[in-house]
Amino acid sequence: MDVFGTSFLPNTVYLQLLIQSWCSVIDLGEHFVKQTHRNRSYILSANGPAVLILPLRKNDSRTIAAMELSQSEDWQNKMLKTLRSAYRNSPYFEHYQEEFEEILMRKESLLVKYNRQLLEWILKELDVKPEIEYSENYIENKVSRDYRNIDFYDSKTTVTNHPYKQVFSHKMDFVPGLSVIDLLFNKGPEAFIYLK
Repeated sequence: MDVFGTSFLPNTVYLQLLIQSWCSVIDLGEHFVKQTHRNRSYILSANGPAVLILPLRKNDSRTIAAMELSQSEDWQNKMLKTLRSAYRNSPYFEHYQEEFEEILMRKESLLVKYNRQLLEWILKELDVKPEIEYSENYIENKVSRDYRNIDFYDSKTTVTNHPYKQVFSHKMDFVPGLSVIDLLFNKGPEAFIYLK
């Protein structure tokens, strides 16, 4: 089995590995690691890559399954404005906008449930059905490949052989390894081809 950590609007490398895996398990029993793809994602803005961060409530728990989203600030509306500003001119944003924004604006208390809803929507839109299990207990044994500690936004892991036209291609070179929503909003139904 291949083991992954939960991911907020995962990037294309994470999704490629998840789709290609014969048996994927998302470990919800792992310790939360700060400043990772678990609650961060990168998109392309007019000024280059921009980070989206899910703010978390401070608590004593260390496991990812218990991490709660903060409700003390208006982060969802700020994130929505950022996403609209970045992608409103992309070819397929309007096609996905209503359903995507509905999920993005849900008042979910747990990080893993929020991430799961977004991942399930992305997989549905890509028309892929990888076999994914979720484990409440930390996985130590029978691991084929462990992707929990990979920085999917590190330049060494974001190399892609399939550049595509991005919203700001007229002013900057292709930026690899962004959230898969960049690919989806720019390529629509063809997005899955770029993940092969």
